[in-house]
Amino acid sequence: MGIESDMTAFNKDLGAMLRTLRLAKNATQESVSKLLGVTRSAYSYYESGKTSPDLHSLRVLAEFFGIPPADFFYPELYADPEDSGRRVQKSKPLN
Repeated sequence: MGIESDMTAFNKDLGAMLRTLRLAKNATQESVSKLLGVTRSAYSYYESGKTSPDLHSLRVLAEFFGIPPADFFYPELYADPEDSGRRVQKSKPLN
């Protein structure tokens, strides 16, 4: 798999993770987009995997969702790619 395909897969997993976390907080795309200072449309692109948030936005999102920022590098811990609305069991971090 090439780098471009890996990034596309990662963006989709990250998007599913963002959707799962947002729904768990009963937040709307509109409210999260305002928190980030982006349009609702831009935020929906994050959730759909078309684009990904910048590092500053990831830090803001981590604080909002109450997770460590490093978790964004392991979206598979939060979102099942087969069903982006279903949370899967979170694995223990590797030490």
